[in-house]
Amino acid sequence: MKSVDLRNKYLEFFKKYEHTIIKSAPLVPINDPSLLLINAGMAPLKPYFLDTKSAPSPRMASVQKCLRTKDIDDVGTTPRHLTFFEMLGNFSFGDYFKEEIIPWSWEFLIGWLELPEDKLFVSVFEEDDEAYDIWHKKVGLPESKIFKLGEADNFWYMADTGPCGPDSEIFYDLGEKVGCGRPTCQPGCDCARYTEIWNLVFTQFDRQEDGELKPLPNRNVDTGMGLERTIAAIEGKVSVFEIDAFQPLISYIRKKAGQKGKRDTSGVIEFNPFFLMADHLRGSAFLIADDVYPGNEGRGYILRRIMRRAFLHAQRQGLKEGELIAGLHFIYESLGDAYPEIIEKSKLIEKILSREEEGFLSTLSRGEALLDKKIAKLEKTGNNVLAGETAFELYDTYGFPIDLTRDILREKGYKVDEDSFNAELEKQRLRSRADTATKLNSASGGPEVVISVEKPTEFVGFETTSAKAEIRRVTTLDKLAIVLDKTPFYAESGGQVGDEGIIKSDSFEFNVTKTIKDQRDVYYHIGEFTKGNPEVIQEETEIIAQVTESRRRGIMRSHTATHLMHSALRQVLGTHVKQAGSLVEDDRLRFDFSHYESVSFDNILKITKLVNKWILQGFDISTHIQRYSEAVKSGAMAIFGEKYGDEVRVVSMGDVSSELCGGTHLDNTSKIGSFVIIKEESIASGTRRIEALTGLKAIEYFLDGGKVLKELSSRFAVGYDLIESNVEKLFAERKSLEKELDKIRANMAKSQVAGLIEQAEKVGNVSLIIHTVDNLNNDALMSMAEGFKGKVDSYAALLIGKMPDKLGVVIAVSNDMMKKGLKAGDLIREICGVLGGGGGGRPNIAQGGGKDAAKIDDAINKFKSIINEKLN
Repeated sequence: MKSVDLRNKYLEFFKKYEHTIIKSAPLVPINDPSLLLINAGMAPLKPYFLDTKSAPSPRMASVQKCLRTKDIDDVGTTPRHLTFFEMLGNFSFGDYFKEEIIPWSWEFLIGWLELPEDKLFVSVFEEDDEAYDIWHKKVGLPESKIFKLGEADNFWYMADTGPCGPDSEIFYDLGEKVGCGRPTCQPGCDCARYTEIWNLVFTQFDRQEDGELKPLPNRNVDTGMGLERTIAAIEGKVSVFEIDAFQPLISYIRKKAGQKGKRDTSGVIEFNPFFLMADHLRGSAFLIADDVYPGNEGRGYILRRIMRRAFLHAQRQGLKEGELIAGLHFIYESLGDAYPEIIEKSKLIEKILSREEEGFLSTLSRGEALLDKKIAKLEKTGNNVLAGETAFELYDTYGFPIDLTRDILREKGYKVDEDSFNAELEKQRLRSRADTATKLNSASGGPEVVISVEKPTEFVGFETTSAKAEIRRVTTLDKLAIVLDKTPFYAESGGQVGDEGIIKSDSFEFNVTKTIKDQRDVYYHIGEFTKGNPEVIQEETEIIAQVTESRRRGIMRSHTATHLMHSALRQVLGTHVKQAGSLVEDDRLRFDFSHYESVSFDNILKITKLVNKWILQGFDISTHIQRYSEAVKSGAMAIFGEKYGDEVRVVSMGDVSSELCGGTHLDNTSKIGSFVIIKEESIASGTRRIEALTGLKAIEYFLDGGKVLKELSSRFAVGYDLIESNVEKLFAERKSLEKELDKIRANMAKSQVAGLIEQAEKVGNVSLIIHTVDNLNNDALMSMAEGFKGKVDSYAALLIGKMPDKLGVVIAVSNDMMKKGLKAGDLIREICGVLGGGGGGRPNIAQGGGKDAAKIDDAINKFKSIINEKLN
């Protein structure tokens, strides 16, 4: 049976039993920051199971794409572990229960899939007599096919307290030949004989803190059938990698590696890199299609891990750069109909994979050089465990995830000390963990005036910038802070800065320089008294709160422009663009977004023109409150990772922008005035940042640019249209002069060769030539190094050129030194590493660079130490 047939049959079967069929949710959870990735069929439906939202239908069924890295080390070493997989599931929310789903599951397996009854076995929770009786009396299974297992095997729970319940698992017997051979072998055994193909979970209890199981008022059903495992069982295959979804891709990879498509039918297999590559390539494609990009934390780190593992093993098996990525078309063919997003984003998937492969392969050799040296030391000491500190250096400096280091070591019969690696990782986290949260507890010793009981502050700032209010509390944060019962001041949130202004009465004035709020929505107006003091407030609590209107308007211009720019980015660069952070200030904005490469100047111009076009078109801006599910369904953009309530505020600008947003905005786009992008840069792998100006600041920026053009026009004595060609001519002349200067320096360098040989330190009969010089680039240093040939018999040379912003390094060795195991290519990596850089080259001559001039003496000492160690 093909994968497509199982998907269709499953959904058709449950549609017959009045289930609403829902499409797969993205791998990135929507409105659930507690979960990195969707790892089970029920995960997108969690709010319905937890009763925090009402299910749109009491009966639902889906085929859900999932990604799980918990067992990543088992991928390629067992016949059934995967990171990316498909989960068939049917769900009941307070509707049917065991009496229905148990017979239905048997009907589907026997009647629709035509699986042989003698191959199927079930397990139930040891205390669940109800499920046991249904299997035995209603379905007709003999007792010999029903196994009672304990809580560890057949009881499901999401946390220590809350919804939970027994489950019943259905197993397929793959036969004695793949089993452990023990007489006690049965469903639940950890060998490969009995493979679980379907799990029926009965959520019927609410576990209390004392462990008591209280019956839930509404009992639910959650089932999960692994598509790949079930297909394998239907086809009588031991390994999931033998099914139609994998075989064409694995055959292709084997062919590129020069191996025939040999199939493995044993239950326990040795590590198979072809299985790993196929699985990790699938997972990478689907993550990128769901807008995950390689990074150093969270989802991005998971993607980078599986990509780099795949690339490592592709290189190990002899695949050329790009050949593994070329296998994506097999994934498109097998899964593109079910998941059209991988076809729609195929170019993006291929581009990101290619860029990551290129970057990784360039660092792989340097990381492996370090690892090889550490392994050589292990060999000398007879130790087979690599220090966790070294594994951390590989992770931190060379981008080697720990499982990549583990894979390389496993090939050579070594292990890594993961406890000490994790300890180093934790140290790094502690070092980098900044306390960004504002402390909202009162400082000791500060004035504390409490007028009334604390409640959430009512925000009236959407309607007005001035309001009468009553003071509830005066406290101390970094400065004095006033808490009101209601306020027009917007509190810093969602990237928008807080309002400034004045709180005043007849007896005092308080200058507000910052507004923040806590998790209870209590607003703190931070500032200082310019008239009066906190004591007068005890007698007079009614005040006027007045926001600085000109600043608020500037912030509104920037926030409104941010929404337009987001839409323009998606229109120009692609719909993969998603907001990753923002800062909205008075006529200035900063916007972080997901994108895999720098934004070209041409595209910056297109985005700028598009935003200004929408400004001039004068779109009316509307806001309305809507249910979250309805807002997203209507096309309003939500930010991944943000947690939203049942009701959200939707801000719409004509037909060009619709986003969920709690910030302040203009009522028409024309009031932005003008918009200009002033900077674009990378802030992390897969994340770009744009800075822009609006309103008068944008106009001033344009005028300043015009002033520069006018000055250049005057200096060159040409019109604006000829400035560019004159600047290019000037740069060409400068480049030509620099080349001439480099030639002069190279000739001067060559003239120093004899002197350097004369002054060289001797180690036995070997000349140790070490020279540091200002303003010589690598070309000149290489010319100097080539001059040693034929003029000195045995030598090792280290040449360092100090330039204003970097260091150039060249190392050269004579033929006899190479025979003694000293290779320039190895030495350059060591020495440049000390200087904070890298390099490479041939065994006799190599070049590189560095950044840290303060470490030159350390690099020279390291060079001498290595030479002396080899010669003595």
